[in-house]
Amino acid sequence: SALARFDQRDAAAREYARLGATATSLRLRWETTRDPATRSRVASELLDLIRRGTPAAEARQALEIVDGYAVAMTRSESLVVARRAAALGRNTQAVSWFAGLMRGGTLGPDDRLAQGDALGALSRYPEAARRYRTITTGALAGRAAYLAARADLRGGQGGAATTALNTIPSRFATDTFAAGNALYLLSDLALDAGRIDSARILLRQLYTRFPSSEFAERGALLSPLIAYAQGNWPVARDEFEMVIAERRVAGLAADAARYWLARCYDALNDPEMSSAHYRALIARGPENYYAIRAATQLKVSPWNAPPPAVDSAIPFPAPLRRALLLEELDLDTEARYELDAFAADASTVDEMIAAGRGLLAMGHASRATRMGQRALAAGAPRDRATWQLVYPLPFAPALVSSAAAAQLDPWLVAALIRQESAFEPRATSAVGARGLMQMMPANGPALARAMGLSDYDPALLWQPDVNLAMGTRHFAEALRRYPDRERALAAYNAGGSRVTRWSATLLSGRTAAEPGFDVELFVERIPYLETRGYVRNITVNEAMYRLLYR
Repeated sequence: SALARFDQRDAAAREYARLGATATSLRLRWETTRDPATRSRVASELLDLIRRGTPAAEARQALEIVDGYAVAMTRSESLVVARRAAALGRNTQAVSWFAGLMRGGTLGPDDRLAQGDALGALSRYPEAARRYRTITTGALAGRAAYLAARADLRGGQGGAATTALNTIPSRFATDTFAAGNALYLLSDLALDAGRIDSARILLRQLYTRFPSSEFAERGALLSPLIAYAQGNWPVARDEFEMVIAERRVAGLAADAARYWLARCYDALNDPEMSSAHYRALIARGPENYYAIRAATQLKVSPWNAPPPAVDSAIPFPAPLRRALLLEELDLDTEARYELDAFAADASTVDEMIAAGRGLLAMGHASRATRMGQRALAAGAPRDRATWQLVYPLPFAPALVSSAAAAQLDPWLVAALIRQESAFEPRATSAVGARGLMQMMPANGPALARAMGLSDYDPALLWQPDVNLAMGTRHFAEALRRYPDRERALAAYNAGGSRVTRWSATLLSGRTAAEPGFDVELFVERIPYLETRGYVRNITVNEAMYRLLYR
């Protein structure tokens, strides 16, 4: 890095190559020569790196170099680049390369499918649907038919999409991807339309006819949940017991089935059976969403935290002191190298815990969290000290003060921040959200005016105290719109319009405004895996913060 900075790029290229940073080395070699033969060799090595595709970061960098320097490629080489760009999620690049290839000839079904995927990822849905519909025969025809219908749906062609989806399970009855995904999407559309019984029938077809579908577990869980939500508790109980016994669900989905089975027994006035299932879930550990829910049902703590087994001294070894000095000199890249090496050197449980505590004291909460997780995986004691690395609480005074000003629970705010930014003040998302609470710059001016802050600048969102003050106020507004925190969290992640739609079509067929609304059923109804996981994770985070710091 220093050699490149002082324009000794040949030497820098050799050092990067020796360290395994192949793409950076090739970029420097390209920049330091205009010799056609040398550039041809570099181009060949870049193509080889792209073709291998691993490590992914190196392949992505090689793609950037090929694109940025307009490296000449043959048609077959361009096809390699287009395919790898699509596989690595570089969609704009993939679409551009595929378009160039289409001008010079035809593309095979695999490449047309990849081109459609890239167009869809860029929200160019009509074009994506057209590309998918060029694939009418062969092994990819079912997948293409489903993806075309989904692109139509996303492009606002709901009627055409539903018609096409309804034909797929019979047209492609042996294609698990096409038929299974079509049944799941049809069931979701039925839920949105309030056709609850139809949704249940579709979900049962999904998990019985296509048990290897990626959505089969979801179908096996939602089908009995609909029966539960409608008050058909014996039916729901029998179906939950069946999906558990037949192992149609696993992992967190199995925990969900067991939790709702316990709820069925509660509804059927069988406290002995419900308690047995709740206690089995609590034994799964404090970081399990359903363990937290089960403990709430039994009105017990999900975890009795033992006292820490380490002394109170915080180690601050030489690598951390060097990193701190480098940060003070604004040499953040070099500081990161020191911190990376320091973390990698921790090999025993004691070293990991000591390293995590040092990183936390230095202000690197997300690194401390990762170190705590490594320590737990390596067998560290599951005591308060170790868990406080995994669930750190930096900026506590400002957090508590801002939460109080916005009339929010500080543990909920801490839980939200851990999920949003892992307590990194400089965190910036792909869409530009900034700081601890991942505030969008566009929301800043209105919040600043409401709070009486003058001279607002988006850069202020990287300041912890400002971000906390604005973020808690913004979140409090979401909570006022949705009195149930789970719906507020879902809106914070997926947007208010989606939450409004999900609230209007619950699994019971009723709306969230009607008596008997069960917010836990709302969480299960959320169709987006990311948003459902987001709400669950924050629920767990909040419980852990309350246990560790109260």
